[in-house]
Amino acid sequence: MSFSEYFSNYLSENEITIPELSKITGIARSSLYRYINGDRIPSSVETVEFLAKEMRMTALERQKFLLEYDKTMYGEDVVNSYIYIHSLIDDLRNTEEFLRPQKHMVMKSDAAFSFDEKTIHSLTTSHEIVSYAEKIISRCKEPEFSDKELKIIMQPTYTDIQQLLLSLSSEENTKITQIVCMEKTIEKSYINLALLKNILPTFFCVSGYNVLYHYESHGSYLSEASVLPNIMISDDCVLAFDHEMKHGFFTTDQTLLNYFSECFRRISSFCFPLMERGDYIDIIVRQQFAYFGNTVGTVFNQPCFSPFLDKTILEEHINDFPQKQDIISSLINIYGNWDGTIHLTETDRHTNIISFCTKNGLRNFAETGMVCEFPQMYYKPLTRNHIIQIFERMLTLINSDSYTYIIPKDDLILPSEVQIYWHPNDRTVVFSYILKNTVIQCATKETSIYSSLTNAIEYMKLKEMTMTNEEIRDFIKSLIEELTDD
Repeated sequence: MSFSEYFSNYLSENEITIPELSKITGIARSSLYRYINGDRIPSSVETVEFLAKEMRMTALERQKFLLEYDKTMYGEDVVNSYIYIHSLIDDLRNTEEFLRPQKHMVMKSDAAFSFDEKTIHSLTTSHEIVSYAEKIISRCKEPEFSDKELKIIMQPTYTDIQQLLLSLSSEENTKITQIVCMEKTIEKSYINLALLKNILPTFFCVSGYNVLYHYESHGSYLSEASVLPNIMISDDCVLAFDHEMKHGFFTTDQTLLNYFSECFRRISSFCFPLMERGDYIDIIVRQQFAYFGNTVGTVFNQPCFSPFLDKTILEEHINDFPQKQDIISSLINIYGNWDGTIHLTETDRHTNIISFCTKNGLRNFAETGMVCEFPQMYYKPLTRNHIIQIFERMLTLINSDSYTYIIPKDDLILPSEVQIYWHPNDRTVVFSYILKNTVIQCATKETSIYSSLTNAIEYMKLKEMTMTNEEIRDFIKSLIEELTDD
């Protein structure tokens, strides 16, 4: 629904005429008619808020009115990207809950369940379908099936089954390949964020999990099986079910197993890898930046502090372990070194950092000296003098325009355990899950993920939801003063 449609419908439903509204608001009838006909929209959000007030809209109606105005003003894809990114970030900042596998009820008719039967079990409820999926997944944890391979054609929005895959987090020999269908239309590509939100927990937790994607419906490749487009294939059985989880079947029949295995092979030949994985500490400093060039953006509760660390600080605060000198050399090579507040660049890589962070993250660093983008076991908190030095260097880079801050005016909470990187040149987005002793990384080059992220940030800037550079400088200076006065 567009702004004009919502406006027109509201007037009709509340029996408000244009002449009456014109008299109440003082807005010309001709302008109001243009608004409801879609010929133009109000030039400012203040006018929209004024109309909502004079029409005595409820809080929910006002919110919807303003939302439709923003969609018309800035584009539906931009506004929806912000909404979906906000939802993804809400989940990422509650990492423990986000990654926790859910418990499900098991099938009541266990006695009738057997992998040895050749018959087809007809399934007519979502409970039955989930129960059979749980049985198949649980079997992968049995010692005699430790090298099991699961092939899945299913949207991750079937969360009951998707979350069951998290139970395989300790099964290193189990291979899972899942095929998902992504939205290709630019105006609707933000929908892919909902899929990503359900995929990331499994990708972070299950080492043998891989995801392929394509832009067509599963049914278009499954021909006569398209009425049951969701499929889970194990080495000796098949589970298939429809979109609404009202009809499905389970079988160990070899003929059907071969048929669906061929369907999977055929669909996978049209697919692309959605995510690439990295699981080792050296990736955080030596390989993750292979995704990037001269500009890198980050989304994290704290700013990206790496560009402000010099060799002296790193030597003092990084704990001793075999890769310590490699880490220090890599960081200096990537970001350059410092002499006081003078930045000494040894390479032209990463000359521009875009850091989307929060005031709360800056305060947290001032109070604790913790650089949360690194695993805690590898370093000691920074001293007060080094914290002040880092803040002074941040001010230097702001003034040189080589470090861009995007900080919301409202102190919204961003993830403290998952850091998001993005790179404009090849439109790569990297999600780093920061644990106490390592970092797990997932990188995607599916371009709609990048577009949605940057659209969301652009929307916040257009709506003036972020601080100005002058406000950011003043805030950092206030933190320095607090540290100096203590």
